[in-house]
Amino acid sequence: MTITVPRVFTELAKYLDIQIEKGRIDIPSDKGVGYCIGYYLNENIRILITDYKLNKEISINNPELLSENKIILFKFQGILSDSTLEGKVKDIPRVLIATSRINTEDTIVIDCDSSINIEIDANYLKNQLGREEHSPIIKGLLENNQPLLFEQLLYPDLSIILKEIMDSSVYESFELFYLKIKAEQIICSLLYQLEKRDNRYLYALNNYDIQTIYHIRDLILKNLTRAPQLKELVEISNMSLSKLQRLFKQVFGSTVFNYYQEFRIKEAARLLKEEKLSVSEVGYYLGFTNLSHFSQVFEKHIGVKPKKYTML
Repeated sequence: MTITVPRVFTELAKYLDIQIEKGRIDIPSDKGVGYCIGYYLNENIRILITDYKLNKEISINNPELLSENKIILFKFQGILSDSTLEGKVKDIPRVLIATSRINTEDTIVIDCDSSINIEIDANYLKNQLGREEHSPIIKGLLENNQPLLFEQLLYPDLSIILKEIMDSSVYESFELFYLKIKAEQIICSLLYQLEKRDNRYLYALNNYDIQTIYHIRDLILKNLTRAPQLKELVEISNMSLSKLQRLFKQVFGSTVFNYYQEFRIKEAARLLKEEKLSVSEVGYYLGFTNLSHFSQVFEKHIGVKPKKYTML
């Protein structure tokens, strides 16, 4: 089996003064810790699995950016729960889906990374999907003419596919064929989820917009005991209320409050199951003043009332 590795891997291997073995780079102990795996599944799809930390930040020229191909990036994060990186904070299982117009840098700055990337040629994907009418989001990704970014939470069924990709144990001669099928399966599932979003218009994003929206997201998740105050978030973001709400919903597929509420209930479920707190303790801790209301909201998101959830 002939393995073609991404050219940026070749540059990294040169810097580390090591050889690439079957698409894999093991970081030398004097340079850092961890590993990288990457190769082309065919001429249109490549996959990179990275879980490493270098002792110092380096810049690697990225020859791939010289390509005129329009690429769609699927960057999975929070997946490598058994990360080799000591002290790494567990991330939220999610996937960032972006057009290649987001990547404006000439070099890749490398220090620490833990993710699974799947990159697919937009024209190849367009041919696979055919000429049917698609939602603005799918159309924007396929056309790939402006910088767009979307985030989608990962549900258990997709996490299973990613685990199958990482734990592939098929015969070597079938491996690339197997991984290509799995990669296209998970891409199809994610596009189907994006297709169901109700965005009527899309707005091009710049680096400041992206950094600001993610800063707002982090502030919301930092304190789930207090509902987000839009007036405060507007002042912090230095955006108008309409722009903040529009871009937040475009990236995350949900309003600010609904996004907060979803994670609030996820935390409630964790506290009930893992910390063994009572329903009243969890409800009051997360800022619910009415336990009946807490029970209704919990059931809406989880499917059962909190008391029953503790017994499942």
